[in-house]
Amino acid sequence: FTTQDQPRRSLQKRMQSILAAISKSRGCVRQIENLNPSGAFEQDILNRAKVLLAQDKNYNKGFKFDHIWPILKDIEKFGDDHSIATPYF
Repeated sequence: FTTQDQPRRSLQKRMQSILAAISKSRGCVRQIENLNPSGAFEQDILNRAKVLLAQDKNYNKGFKFDHIWPILKDIEKFGDDHSIATPYF
């Protein structure tokens, strides 16, 4: 690999970890939504999902991507597909 490939690999690795966390979080949100919490607002559901996510040893330090959650939460890739997407550059 050349030194020019390093930034690309670094970006790919970062995107994979972001997409994995978003996918895992979306699954937690879906589980909470399936409980049909009456009167729960979107933020309440998200907070409960974060508690559920923190039970996973890989995410016990919490969800680090609150700043991009609103952007990525509804993209098609996370709709019904539970697989972790691999970005293509």
